[in-house]
Amino acid sequence: MKRMKLLFTLALPVFLVSSAQAQLSRLMSQAHWTNNGAMFVSVDTTDYTYNSLSHGGDLKHTLKYDNSIKMLATDSSWMNSMKSQQDFYTMTDAAGAYADAIKSKINFSWNIFSGTWTIVDKYNYWYNSNGTTKYMIYQTWNGTSWTNVSQNVYGYSGVHLVSDKYMTWNGAGSFTLASQKIYINDGITGMVTDETDANVTGSTPTYTVSYHYDYDTANHLSVATYNVWDGISFVPNHQHSYTYDVSGNRLTDAYDLYNTTTSVFDHSTLKIYSNFTAGHNPQDEIDQNYDASGGGFYSNFMEFTYTYNSYEQMTSLVGISWNAAGFWEYISGDPAANYHYSPYSPASVATVSSNGQVNIFPIPAQNIINIKLNWNEAQSFTIAMYDMNGRMVQQTSVPTTSQYTTSIMTDNIPAGNYIVKIGGAKGQFTKEIVITH
Repeated sequence: MKRMKLLFTLALPVFLVSSAQAQLSRLMSQAHWTNNGAMFVSVDTTDYTYNSLSHGGDLKHTLKYDNSIKMLATDSSWMNSMKSQQDFYTMTDAAGAYADAIKSKINFSWNIFSGTWTIVDKYNYWYNSNGTTKYMIYQTWNGTSWTNVSQNVYGYSGVHLVSDKYMTWNGAGSFTLASQKIYINDGITGMVTDETDANVTGSTPTYTVSYHYDYDTANHLSVATYNVWDGISFVPNHQHSYTYDVSGNRLTDAYDLYNTTTSVFDHSTLKIYSNFTAGHNPQDEIDQNYDASGGGFYSNFMEFTYTYNSYEQMTSLVGISWNAAGFWEYISGDPAANYHYSPYSPASVATVSSNGQVNIFPIPAQNIINIKLNWNEAQSFTIAMYDMNGRMVQQTSVPTTSQYTTSIMTDNIPAGNYIVKIGGAKGQFTKEIVITH
């Protein structure tokens, strides 16, 4: 029987938001604890602030916060640790495809001696017209100005990533290629099947590692294999194997190590997931280690319990260890975490897909809704608005074009939630919007 302790400080309310609300939910703070053998004690906490309704993010999506502060717990108080500030492209300095994308991120560390923040480094981002990241430059602060350190240049086939070139600053006014990653995808969904990494000296690449990914008939990742270059060929090192149920829930993750003597993969660890939410998120996870003795068997190591809000965002996790005597018991080092979110209504909705990009703003709308659309391939299409009962409110047919901008007057449309559907023979978008008066 599981020996549990009531963690009142770890309990977080779950947001109950009507499905009719055109809202999103963004991460506002996260906190971590660790067990000291007797109880859970605080480790750190990070708070996020947003200056715009167009910014958001969570544990699975890019965090577009404006400011964040991380604090570490001491025996009697909290101490500043790290701070970050992010800047964003706007409609005035960027194409609609990447408006509201992160422009730069500056990191600071806390100087305990002076009691002030010290600038550490900066990441600068540039984007292609379809919203994909073009390149990123990393810089450090020398006390008076920024110094270039490295640059990543990304290559694409359409919107699918095919290369990542890492370049270092040579101090003479340019970047020199140091390493690269080459990706192969299926060309349709963008699922990566292979990755090859290499260091580059001059113009000569030297392979380091490679990855190979297999998928099942439902396009779920089934096997991921990591290989190491031995000077002649790539040799398997380890792999993850995944299984799923008919609903698409991931049931297991088996981690196996390659045995170069027997040329087979030996079992190492196994993760078992269960009690899934509607969004395919597991509420329970059991981790096991493989014992090769006595014919071989998996034995319990740790269990994790997760909770989620109505947006399928994780709100808490608690880890508990397995006692060899046959029960679960908290021990020193067991982790716990809480994640706090806040619902918000974005001022615009931008979506990028393999067919193109659409930006709808402002949301909520009062008197007008603006739509800016870019197709990757010209086509004729329709723009239709439906109420939440599926009744068409209005529809517009647009002749063949690859770029289109329009405004829809909403003065005579009742306040409420609506669905905008944009569709042609070569692509479509569907977004929910809100009209207020």
